[in-house]
Amino acid sequence: MKKILLILCFLCIVIIGFFLNPFKHENKAPIKAFYYWKNYDDFWFESDILDTLQVRKLYVKYFEVDYDPDLGPIPVSKTDLSLSRTEWDYENDREILSKNAKLNIVPTVFILNSVFKEPGLNTREMAKNILHLVMKKYAENMEGFSCPKEIQIDCDWTESTKEVYHRFLRQLKEEMQKNKTLKDAKLSATLRLYAYKFPDRMGVLPVDRAMLMCYNLLTPRESGNRNSILDIQELKKYLEGADDYPVALDVALPTYSNVQVFQNKQFKSLFYEEDSIFLSYLKPLKPPFYLIRKDTLVDEVYLRKGDHLKVERVSAKQIREALDIINREVYFEDRPTMALFHLDSDELRKYTHEELVGFYKRLR
Repeated sequence: MKKILLILCFLCIVIIGFFLNPFKHENKAPIKAFYYWKNYDDFWFESDILDTLQVRKLYVKYFEVDYDPDLGPIPVSKTDLSLSRTEWDYENDREILSKNAKLNIVPTVFILNSVFKEPGLNTREMAKNILHLVMKKYAENMEGFSCPKEIQIDCDWTESTKEVYHRFLRQLKEEMQKNKTLKDAKLSATLRLYAYKFPDRMGVLPVDRAMLMCYNLLTPRESGNRNSILDIQELKKYLEGADDYPVALDVALPTYSNVQVFQNKQFKSLFYEEDSIFLSYLKPLKPPFYLIRKDTLVDEVYLRKGDHLKVERVSAKQIREALDIINREVYFEDRPTMALFHLDSDELRKYTHEELVGFYKRLR
């Protein structure tokens, strides 16, 4: 009799635990993806990386949106990208094109937050224009590819712009549903950690999916000796104790570096160039700082002798630590996409093939 009672008690505990926390944090293997965030077309030089890692999803920045006082919202920084060539340069082009045609291309548009601060902004008209330009660019450059299954909007929206921005997203979704080729496509948007942690202040994104951006956690001015790209303690601060987000989540992590320029101890600019010639001009100081020993121009940034530079990189260990925190703290209601930012062979060669494969495998 005692054994029966013990068994019944155990079953009750299991059943209660199931209903209180069903399948919590039992994440599935992610869909592997990259961001492609360049303004020029060298995709063909990077496509081998996708094939080697068996990545079949690519978030491609199509253009950015700024505001002109006379013209209103305008596209800027357009990406000169063509994934389908009309002329064949070498024998393997047809094989490469066949592989690329299997890619799930997600057109991505970055909108400056300042656009949503403009009084009298016609968000409905902006939604129509953005969708028209996205589809025009897709038709011109993506011959042989299937219609987009997803469109993503990237914006560093704030509490003061949330209402206008969210209205725009709802209207964009409505315009997508009116389009015969996009009626079943998903609308996704990027989600910064502050908005993830405080949905009561920032509102909940009115989209099908949200991409949790686990990088750029600190500004250069406030980071000091810490890594502004990926600081593990800062990541914990936002993820630990946060409620489950009420929109299906995907996640993005950084595989890039940057260089911050300080003149007279004041932050001046930032760039992303790390070639061997430039590095030879640096005198190591206390990590991660360097002293520039010779006047030089790098990535259109003029560096003066005596300037201090902060070189930030993200190690494989940091990414693994971040993934462990995400596994522990973030709930994915379905199979998430895991995107690395971004597809750049110069940056990715800093990691071994095993490390890159391991990043995707580690999210569970």
